[in-house]
Amino acid sequence: MSIVIAYLCESGVIFGSDSRIVRGDNYRDGGEKYFKIDNFVFGVAGGLRETNIIKHSLKLPRKDPVQDIDKYIHTVIPAEIRKTLKTNGALCTEDGIERNEGKYILWCAENNSLYIISQNFCVDKVSAKGIAPYAVRFAAIGSGAAHAEGAIFIMITYTPKENTTENEIVFCGIEAANNHITSCGGKIHTDFFPCLKIDGD
Repeated sequence: MSIVIAYLCESGVIFGSDSRIVRGDNYRDGGEKYFKIDNFVFGVAGGLRETNIIKHSLKLPRKDPVQDIDKYIHTVIPAEIRKTLKTNGALCTEDGIERNEGKYILWCAENNSLYIISQNFCVDKVSAKGIAPYAVRFAAIGSGAAHAEGAIFIMITYTPKENTTENEIVFCGIEAANNHITSCGGKIHTDFFPCLKIDGD
Protein backbone atom coordinates (compact mmCIF):
# COMPACT_ATOMS: atom_id res chain seq x y z
CA MET A 1 0.00 0.00 0.00
CA SER A 2 1.71 3.12 -1.24
CA ILE A 3 1.69 6.24 -3.30
CA VAL A 4 4.45 6.77 -5.86
CA ILE A 5 4.42 9.61 -8.39
CA ALA A 6 6.67 10.39 -11.35
CA TYR A 7 6.36 13.85 -12.93
CA LEU A 8 8.13 14.74 -16.18
CA CYS A 9 10.14 17.96 -16.44
CA GLU A 10 12.02 19.41 -19.41
CA SER A 11 15.36 18.05 -18.23
CA GLY A 12 14.35 14.98 -16.26
CA VAL A 13 11.80 13.64 -13.80
CA ILE A 14 10.71 14.22 -10.22
CA PHE A 15 9.83 11.11 -8.25
CA GLY A 16 7.87 11.32 -5.02
CA SER A 17 6.51 8.80 -2.55
CA ASP A 18 5.19 8.27 0.91
CA SER A 19 7.18 6.13 3.34
CA ARG A 20 4.51 4.10 5.13
CA ILE A 21 4.97 0.34 5.49
CA VAL A 22 1.86 -1.58 6.50
CA ARG A 23 2.02 -4.82 8.49
CA GLY A 24 -1.51 -5.88 9.45
CA ASP A 25 -2.75 -3.15 11.80
CA ASN A 26 0.75 -1.79 12.35
CA TYR A 27 2.28 1.14 10.48
CA ARG A 28 5.90 2.21 10.38
CA ASP A 29 7.96 4.59 8.28
CA GLY A 30 10.48 3.27 5.80
CA GLY A 31 12.36 5.14 3.08
CA GLU A 32 11.45 6.34 -0.37
CA LYS A 33 9.77 3.83 -2.69
CA TYR A 34 11.83 4.55 -5.80
CA PHE A 35 15.43 3.90 -6.79
CA LYS A 36 17.84 4.15 -9.72
CA ILE A 37 19.17 1.16 -11.68
CA ASP A 38 21.51 2.04 -14.54
CA ASN A 39 19.72 4.64 -16.72
CA PHE A 40 16.29 3.91 -15.24
CA VAL A 41 14.40 4.92 -12.13
CA PHE A 42 11.89 2.45 -10.72
CA GLY A 43 9.00 3.33 -8.43
CA VAL A 44 7.37 0.31 -6.77
CA ALA A 45 4.01 -0.06 -5.02
CA GLY A 46 2.35 -3.16 -3.64
CA GLY A 47 4.84 -5.22 -1.68
CA LEU A 48 7.96 -4.58 0.40
CA ARG A 49 9.44 -7.92 -0.57
CA GLU A 50 9.11 -7.23 -4.29
CA THR A 51 10.55 -3.75 -3.77
CA ASN A 52 13.61 -5.13 -1.97
CA ILE A 53 14.18 -7.88 -4.55
CA ILE A 54 14.00 -5.50 -7.51
CA LYS A 55 16.10 -2.85 -5.77
CA HIS A 56 18.90 -5.18 -4.70
CA SER A 57 18.82 -8.09 -7.18
CA LEU A 58 17.62 -6.85 -10.59
CA LYS A 59 20.46 -6.79 -13.13
CA LEU A 60 19.59 -5.34 -16.52
CA PRO A 61 21.49 -6.61 -19.57
CA ARG A 62 23.38 -4.02 -21.55
CA LYS A 63 21.32 -2.44 -24.32
CA ASP A 64 22.87 -2.43 -27.77
CA PRO A 65 23.37 1.24 -28.78
CA VAL A 66 21.40 0.70 -32.00
CA GLN A 67 18.53 -1.13 -30.29
CA ASP A 68 15.26 0.78 -30.04
CA ILE A 69 14.78 1.91 -26.43
CA ASP A 70 11.02 1.33 -26.47
CA LYS A 71 11.49 -2.24 -27.66
CA TYR A 72 14.08 -2.83 -24.91
CA ILE A 73 11.69 -1.49 -22.25
CA HIS A 74 8.67 -3.44 -23.52
CA THR A 75 10.49 -6.77 -23.86
CA VAL A 76 13.77 -7.03 -21.95
CA ILE A 77 12.93 -5.19 -18.73
CA PRO A 78 9.65 -7.01 -17.86
CA ALA A 79 11.31 -10.34 -18.68
CA GLU A 80 14.19 -9.53 -16.32
CA ILE A 81 11.81 -8.40 -13.56
CA ARG A 82 9.87 -11.66 -13.91
CA LYS A 83 13.04 -13.76 -13.88
CA THR A 84 14.42 -11.95 -10.83
CA LEU A 85 11.20 -12.34 -8.86
CA LYS A 86 10.89 -16.01 -9.81
CA THR A 87 14.50 -16.73 -8.82
CA ASN A 88 13.80 -15.21 -5.42
CA GLY A 89 10.50 -17.03 -4.89
CA ALA A 90 8.30 -13.95 -5.20
CA LEU A 91 6.27 -14.89 -8.28
CA CYS A 92 2.81 -16.41 -7.94
CA THR A 93 0.54 -18.15 -10.44
CA GLU A 94 -3.17 -17.37 -10.65
CA ASP A 95 -5.36 -19.28 -13.12
CA GLY A 96 -2.20 -20.33 -14.94
CA ILE A 97 -0.98 -16.73 -15.32
CA GLU A 98 2.19 -15.56 -13.61
CA ARG A 99 1.87 -12.33 -11.66
CA ASN A 100 3.50 -10.48 -8.81
CA GLU A 101 2.31 -8.23 -6.00
CA GLY A 102 4.17 -5.17 -7.27
CA LYS A 103 3.25 -2.46 -9.76
CA TYR A 104 5.97 -0.27 -11.23
CA ILE A 105 6.54 3.19 -12.66
CA LEU A 106 9.60 3.17 -14.87
CA TRP A 107 11.37 6.32 -16.08
CA CYS A 108 14.02 6.14 -18.78
CA ALA A 109 16.80 8.75 -18.73
CA GLU A 110 17.60 8.13 -22.40
CA ASN A 111 14.25 9.29 -23.80
CA ASN A 112 12.72 11.05 -20.74
CA SER A 113 9.61 8.87 -20.91
CA LEU A 114 7.37 7.21 -18.35
CA TYR A 115 6.06 3.65 -18.42
CA ILE A 116 3.84 1.63 -16.09
CA ILE A 117 4.54 -2.08 -15.67
CA SER A 118 1.50 -3.88 -14.29
CA GLN A 119 1.28 -6.97 -12.10
CA ASN A 120 1.06 -9.26 -15.15
CA PHE A 121 4.17 -7.54 -16.66
CA CYS A 122 2.25 -5.61 -19.31
CA VAL A 123 4.08 -2.38 -20.22
CA ASP A 124 2.19 0.84 -20.97
CA LYS A 125 4.00 3.95 -22.19
CA VAL A 126 2.39 6.86 -20.38
CA SER A 127 4.12 9.92 -21.79
CA ALA A 128 7.18 11.13 -23.61
CA LYS A 129 9.47 14.14 -23.86
CA GLY A 130 8.31 16.84 -26.22
CA ILE A 131 4.80 15.49 -26.85
CA ALA A 132 3.32 15.28 -23.37
CA PRO A 133 0.63 17.80 -22.43
CA TYR A 134 0.00 18.31 -18.73
CA ALA A 135 -2.67 15.61 -18.69
CA VAL A 136 -0.11 12.88 -19.44
CA ARG A 137 3.03 14.37 -17.89
CA PHE A 138 2.79 12.28 -14.78
CA ALA A 139 1.94 8.81 -13.51
CA ALA A 140 0.91 7.53 -10.09
CA ILE A 141 0.63 4.03 -8.66
CA GLY A 142 -0.48 2.53 -5.36
CA SER A 143 -3.57 2.75 -3.18
CA GLY A 144 -3.36 6.56 -3.11
CA ALA A 145 -2.99 7.02 -6.87
CA ALA A 146 -6.50 8.37 -7.58
CA HIS A 147 -6.27 11.03 -4.85
CA ALA A 148 -2.76 12.04 -5.94
CA GLU A 149 -3.73 12.29 -9.60
CA GLY A 150 -6.77 14.43 -8.73
CA ALA A 151 -4.68 16.80 -6.61
CA ILE A 152 -2.02 17.12 -9.31
CA PHE A 153 -4.61 17.76 -12.02
CA ILE A 154 -6.14 20.58 -9.95
CA MET A 155 -2.69 22.07 -9.28
CA ILE A 156 -1.55 22.10 -12.90
CA THR A 157 -4.92 23.19 -14.27
CA TYR A 158 -5.91 25.97 -11.90
CA THR A 159 -2.70 27.20 -10.21
CA PRO A 160 -0.67 29.80 -12.15
CA LYS A 161 2.69 28.32 -13.14
CA GLU A 162 4.60 31.24 -11.65
CA ASN A 163 3.06 30.50 -8.22
CA THR A 164 4.23 26.92 -7.83
CA THR A 165 7.10 24.59 -8.70
CA GLU A 166 7.01 21.11 -10.17
CA ASN A 167 8.41 19.73 -6.91
CA GLU A 168 5.54 21.39 -5.00
CA ILE A 169 3.05 19.78 -7.39
CA VAL A 170 4.47 16.31 -6.67
CA PHE A 171 4.54 17.04 -2.92
CA CYS A 172 0.89 18.10 -3.07
CA GLY A 173 -0.06 14.82 -4.78
CA ILE A 174 1.67 12.72 -2.11
CA GLU A 175 0.14 14.85 0.64
CA ALA A 176 -3.37 14.32 -0.77
CA ALA A 177 -2.90 10.55 -0.72
CA ASN A 178 -1.44 10.63 2.79
CA ASN A 179 -4.39 12.67 4.07
CA HIS A 180 -7.13 10.48 2.56
CA ILE A 181 -5.79 6.91 2.38
CA THR A 182 -4.88 5.22 5.67
CA SER A 183 -2.33 2.93 4.04
CA CYS A 184 -0.37 5.97 2.80
CA GLY A 185 1.53 8.20 5.18
CA GLY A 186 4.78 9.03 6.90
CA LYS A 187 7.52 11.23 5.55
CA ILE A 188 7.14 12.59 2.01
CA HIS A 189 10.14 12.02 -0.25
CA THR A 190 10.86 13.83 -3.54
CA ASP A 191 13.95 13.66 -5.77
CA PHE A 192 14.93 14.96 -9.19
CA PHE A 193 16.71 12.72 -11.71
CA PRO A 194 18.28 14.33 -14.83
CA CYS A 195 18.08 13.07 -18.40
CA LEU A 196 21.07 11.65 -20.18
CA LYS A 197 22.91 14.12 -22.39
CA ILE A 198 22.55 12.77 -25.92
CA ASP A 199 24.59 14.22 -28.78
CA GLY A 200 22.35 16.46 -30.86
CA ASP A 201 20.00 17.36 -28.00
